[in-house]
Amino acid sequence: MAVFLISATAALDAQTGPVKSLYVATCTDNKKCKKQQVHRFRFQNGVLISRDVVLETPTDSNGLVITGSSVTENRYLISWNGAVVDTQTGTLYAKETGDRSNYDSGKLYIEQRNKVDRRIRTVVLDLATGKIGLYRDPNFFSGTGVASPDHRRRISYDQFIDRFLILEREGAEPSKYSTKWGFGEFNVTCNWRCTLDKTPPAVWIDNDRFITQRSNGVLVIYDFRTKAWTDLVTISVPKILDSKPTLQKDGDGNFFYETDKLYKLDIENRRYAEVPFIAVPFGFQRTGGNQNKLFRFNDRDLGEFISRRWITTDGYLAVEYQDPPFALWEPIGIKVWGTAANSWTTIKLDYNPIALGWINES
Repeated sequence: MAVFLISATAALDAQTGPVKSLYVATCTDNKKCKKQQVHRFRFQNGVLISRDVVLETPTDSNGLVITGSSVTENRYLISWNGAVVDTQTGTLYAKETGDRSNYDSGKLYIEQRNKVDRRIRTVVLDLATGKIGLYRDPNFFSGTGVASPDHRRRISYDQFIDRFLILEREGAEPSKYSTKWGFGEFNVTCNWRCTLDKTPPAVWIDNDRFITQRSNGVLVIYDFRTKAWTDLVTISVPKILDSKPTLQKDGDGNFFYETDKLYKLDIENRRYAEVPFIAVPFGFQRTGGNQNKLFRFNDRDLGEFISRRWITTDGYLAVEYQDPPFALWEPIGIKVWGTAANSWTTIKLDYNPIALGWINES
């Protein structure tokens, strides 16, 4: 597998400042992806100073073992399927993976579905000890859902009966919870993606309120304190969209509705405005509304790429990118902007590179 690195600035012999490591997973072949590798790219003062391969693992019958992940405790890279990379020890926990995973208080709850009878079970991984065990079902983490900021409530949408399922925790253990239903009519329409998943978008305003949509552009708020739905705004959008609408909260705490365009929501005054940029954590910004994303930092344009995923840390932006004019299924590499060096570093990796996350080393 070829690994190419192009940096606009050469690394200095004597470096100062914090070291940030970008972890990237990639396949070792392009056909069946029989193996995956995890690469570490270490940056300092905005430039690349070293790189290495921290682990290699065979894939399984379900496909990729290591997927798009989140960083927990500045140590663990947790994939949505429950695979975990411990960046301190180089250990991969992937004996038990499943359809989805949820992290809570040092433990990872992995939902698995039997391929024969479709029954669901929950496996729990203790990250401190590496021990794996079974957890009682159903529980607070069973099924899909969006958690409130304090992780005491979760909302999910049942496509078969067209209503929201609301779970509320009643203790420290995930097995202790209550169930409620959010009634009403909720629709989402777009291209073929919406025939596969009709779940309407949702985002929490605070621990008591969340936003969703009745239909494309018709946004409503549910308040647990009043147990009532209220209208937020109605935005005129095309009936059929190229992709599913999204509701999100940006790095500055503002709320946005993204369809063919990007709309900023004024929750208290029940208004909206079309805007060009949404804030990304650590001072970066991006455009919305299509696959071509223009990135900015401190009101300066950095570059425009076809991209579906980007991750940031203090002083760095990593973007999975594809070359225009055609969007491919997989990115061809990662571009990293270092604010201290005021330049891009281009990392070209063969075979489905996936930006996993940033780890602060010092």
